[in-house]
Amino acid sequence: MTQVMDPNAYRVLNQRSNFTPAVTFGGNAVGVTYNTTTDPTVGHYILIGDMCFFDLKIVLTNNGSSTGALKVTNLPFTANSATSASIAVNNLNGAVTDTHYQAIIEASTTSISLSQVISGTLTNLLDTDTLNNTNLWISGSYQIQ
Repeated sequence: MTQVMDPNAYRVLNQRSNFTPAVTFGGNAVGVTYNTTTDPTVGHYILIGDMCFFDLKIVLTNNGSSTGALKVTNLPFTANSATSASIAVNNLNGAVTDTHYQAIIEASTTSISLSQVISGTLTNLLDTDTLNNTNLWISGSYQIQ
């Protein structure tokens, strides 16, 4: 028996597009602004089946007045409820500290939690760890719902 793949089904399973990531501090983004001209904030993704592969760049021009833990929001799809995904922080320029960063997409969310390792201790990355000109590049993959 010969199996023929439907080209229309392939398009449904494989999708490529852009999205607009954002940041929050403690769940808020009061006064946060992004570079929209010379080096705009942008995200790209490829969806293959239930796996989303993405990269994003966030370029702040003002980190605003909100306080608390830094999260990247507006991922294109909600993560699977059964797993979390650890992803790569490729670059974080304009941060207050020079340290190792970790990022996790938590189950059932469209957000990335960012942490830093200082002297062997993992702590949330906070508003006080960023500057008005912070640039953030993240890439990874996660299973969607």
